[in-house]
Amino acid sequence: MNRIYLENHDCFKLLLAYSPHSGSFEELERSMLPADVALWRGYYVNIGECICGYYATTEGPIFFCNEKRYLLTEQKYTAEVEIGIGGNVFMLKYDGTPCVEIKYPSIKYKDYDNWSDDLTVDFFLWIADALLVHRRTQFIQANTVSG
Repeated sequence: MNRIYLENHDCFKLLLAYSPHSGSFEELERSMLPADVALWRGYYVNIGECICGYYATTEGPIFFCNEKRYLLTEQKYTAEVEIGIGGNVFMLKYDGTPCVEIKYPSIKYKDYDNWSDDLTVDFFLWIADALLVHRRTQFIQANTVSG
């Protein structure tokens, strides 16, 4: 897998060209690429200096934060979001110890549409929910591709 293209979770016009081998990436406007560019299964968000997201692999979903990558099929990974008045904090933990901590502004779903809720508009809440025990198997299966 040389370079994959991921959709931005929050902004349709942006894509991420990501190298799974090196962790290098480049955020591009969708209009800069051919209309038929193949999009990979996964999403990303851009939070200031932090580009993070996940993508599907033959081994299961991999969460990334800039160049660092975490294979989410390992059961010791959990995620949580601390909701705050001035913003939220996402934490990816391995065996209870934080390995990723991202502060980000609160998302106001009321500004989207009548069908949206916190889980659909807040990428980090969605990831934390996907890694819950009762949803984890479905998330892993959906983001494991055949070789």
